[in-house]
Amino acid sequence: IVKLLDYYRKTKPQAAPVFSANKTHASGSVSVKGMSGLLIRFAGCCNPLPGDEIVGFISRGHGVTVHRKNCPNLKQADPERLIETEWNDKTDNSFNVEIRVHGDKQTEILTIVAGVVGNLNLGIVSTNGRIDAKTGQSIVEFNLRINSKDDLETLIKKLRAEPKISNVYRSTK
Repeated sequence: IVKLLDYYRKTKPQAAPVFSANKTHASGSVSVKGMSGLLIRFAGCCNPLPGDEIVGFISRGHGVTVHRKNCPNLKQADPERLIETEWNDKTDNSFNVEIRVHGDKQTEILTIVAGVVGNLNLGIVSTNGRIDAKTGQSIVEFNLRINSKDDLETLIKKLRAEPKISNVYRSTK
């Protein structure tokens, strides 16, 4: 009997989880409609921010990964593994975002960006600079801690107003 019970427990089909269409579960600053108790993480490829249009990707063994809807990595994704997600009304979290800044001198770019980021009470996580062989311009990538898309737009607007910076944009890896 013990062996039969063991065999039955191992081979019996698991009941499919029942999801309520009206239930929204919040994990941190994102809600996944229809499901609760999910592991939610943010994609490092597109670094979604509150205010971005987002979609969840159900990954194997890693819960739901939140991407921006226009993330290039989702072009080849199986549509059946995408799930509706949305930002919660209030979030106290900060998020990583990457921007790319072009200018003539790396030291000037670093000084200007550090000053503007400091004035906006944001944080620089990392930087990476190089010189474009074709144009001779310096390109510096900044990984920043930002609270919302509005903060990012304000930052980019202030940086574009600087005469020593020729171009600023949000980048994806």
